[in-house]
Amino acid sequence: IFIGNSVYLQTLATNQLGTNVSIRWNVINNANYGYFVLMGQNQTVGNLDPGTDAASAVIENTESETSVGNSILTVHQTSDLVFPGFIRNTSTGSGTLGLVKDGSGKLTLTGANITYTGTTTVNEGTLVLSNATAYASASTVQGTGILRVSGSIGPGASITVTNGGTVEGSGEIPSLSIRSNGLVKIGSASTNSAGAWDTGGTISFSDGSKIDVTGLSLSQQPYVLIRGSSVSGTPILQGATGFTVANSGNSITLTPVLDSDGDGLNDGQEIVLGTNPNLADTDGDGVPDGQETALGSSPTDAMSMPKTKVVYWGQTLNTNAAANIPTNLPSDIVKISAGGTFAVALSSAGRVYAWGNSTNGVTNVPPGATSGVVDVVAGLGFVYARKTNNTIVAWGDSRNLTNLPSNNIIKIVAGRDQGLLLDSTGKVTQRGPNNSGTANVNTDSNWQSGVTDIGAAIYNHIALKNGAAIVTGIANHNARVVPTEAASNVKSVYAHGGSTLTAILSNNQIVMWGKNDTVQVVGLKNLVDAGSLPGVTVTRYATGTQNDAQLVLSQSNDPTIRKFFSTHGYWTGLLDRDGKLHAWGASWAVPNSPVPAAMASNVVAAAGGENFALALVLDQDGDGLADNVETGTDTYVSVNNTGTDPLDDDSDNDGLNDGEEVITYGTNPVSEDTDGDGVNDKAEVDYGTSPTVSTVFNRLINGSFEDGTEKPSPGGNLPTHQDNVPGWKTTAN
Repeated sequence: IFIGNSVYLQTLATNQLGTNVSIRWNVINNANYGYFVLMGQNQTVGNLDPGTDAASAVIENTESETSVGNSILTVHQTSDLVFPGFIRNTSTGSGTLGLVKDGSGKLTLTGANITYTGTTTVNEGTLVLSNATAYASASTVQGTGILRVSGSIGPGASITVTNGGTVEGSGEIPSLSIRSNGLVKIGSASTNSAGAWDTGGTISFSDGSKIDVTGLSLSQQPYVLIRGSSVSGTPILQGATGFTVANSGNSITLTPVLDSDGDGLNDGQEIVLGTNPNLADTDGDGVPDGQETALGSSPTDAMSMPKTKVVYWGQTLNTNAAANIPTNLPSDIVKISAGGTFAVALSSAGRVYAWGNSTNGVTNVPPGATSGVVDVVAGLGFVYARKTNNTIVAWGDSRNLTNLPSNNIIKIVAGRDQGLLLDSTGKVTQRGPNNSGTANVNTDSNWQSGVTDIGAAIYNHIALKNGAAIVTGIANHNARVVPTEAASNVKSVYAHGGSTLTAILSNNQIVMWGKNDTVQVVGLKNLVDAGSLPGVTVTRYATGTQNDAQLVLSQSNDPTIRKFFSTHGYWTGLLDRDGKLHAWGASWAVPNSPVPAAMASNVVAAAGGENFALALVLDQDGDGLADNVETGTDTYVSVNNTGTDPLDDDSDNDGLNDGEEVITYGTNPVSEDTDGDGVNDKAEVDYGTSPTVSTVFNRLINGSFEDGTEKPSPGGNLPTHQDNVPGWKTTAN
């Protein structure tokens, strides 16, 4: 059927045409328009061909007629054509027009005159909306149908894709819903927002929905696929292997199934969680992000950690009061620090605990440090606690307390008898004695702004500024000669003992230099050479003329060396990826007993005094035993191999937690009746008898409790009602 100038083709009954009837406009020289008017009657046609002057083609429900119902036009398009004319409800009349796209061809609707508001259904072939800025239809794509959006469509439009249908393109869509077996096909993507499909509207993915990236040329990097004002649900990925998709709240991202930082979470999971996929421990609390996620603590909050236990390594209590760890320490300790012969710890509730030698009142925690604290450090005789408002509470040696900065402190460190404080402007302040020029930080212009990390040793301090390490203090041991490798791309710095310094680079290389007369530098090289740090290699090692050395180590993106910890003596330590503690240095300074089994793995933080160390280790069930010693074998061997379950605080279900049994009562934590006398351990503890000596039960049967009190029933017989006491197993009558 041809529609010419000013011609109105009206239908007055349903289905007057058919799929074998195509409509072609033959409007010449844009003289008036040609009209296909359905008049409230549903019709099916073959191809739509707008002809030479296509912009003059009009499809509508009514022209000016009123009291006319709605209509739906089904187009069985088998050829590829562009329709730039009018498809509208009416000029001045009534009723709405809807559209059904059938047939294998591609029909492109383009321009601002596509304004109909009836429904659109795409069953077969492709319907293209090209800059249809006034398009306001609620569209459904299903079967083998494809809806392609190019440019913006109208603000009232919505698209639902279901039952095999596909939506693709790059245009703006106010509302997009992908239901079960519906597909979004992505034709291009980028690592930034510029290349993603930015719909500008709401997007929802139901269970069973899919996203296809077959057309993309992918490399091992993250991509943003589609973005909206909000995105709910996560589709199934098609068209790529070795990748995963994730919902970040306003976008769907495509990420290689890589764990770039080796923390147990793939990079896509990290994007969703808000953690850093290139940093194993985003919040710096010592627990890898994957482990925190598995254990239910937050990987982005350093004050949120799994349950922990403080372990001591070094001299005995007789020579170091710091060994006397309080029994009332809670299981939510998140930070520790070592002083001279005392120690401090911080709970997740923001409370500081202190113990050991009380010289200078260091163990007398002031009220201001019993809540709201987020960091704590100890020197030989002083303590700094940083509050949530970035103010400082300090106590101990008066030399470290005078004229402290009042606010905006973002980091604190202690180097033996000196304290360093870094404020939010990048200014560093030292308090304490001036050890061979360390107080220069208070006047040196390099330390007055722009510093982002700090470390303090006895005779040298180190800072990170503009990606480079800078050093002040004593010139001996060439500590102030910064190696070339540490002059750029530095991400963190540490200071150790007297004058040994370390920088960790953005590529995970380790650069250590300075004092080496007590193997402070070469000791780390020795660990690498011995194979104690798998995956770490020596890139460069050189000794100097002042008992100094420079060492450069390389490691992978999943670094073996996780972090160093500072000490107040001539020794150094680090934690590896398994949480194992390694230490080296002067033989008279390194703690002189074997590293406790509790420090063999799962150490999340460590701190060193002059010749002792503290470690914060995982204790997931909070029973007072480090996870490392809870071997899960169900056989008790020793305090370092308890056989207990690290996820069950009462492995034998006798009513005593595993830590109480091992540490307090000496009972077997995997046997409910240690002495085999028929009475479980908890009952014996409650009734005052010994849970480790079976003859005590016989004494009870024969007349008295251990404390000498008489049994309620004389003559050696238990009253019948005592058979029901929990924990008792007796046939006495």
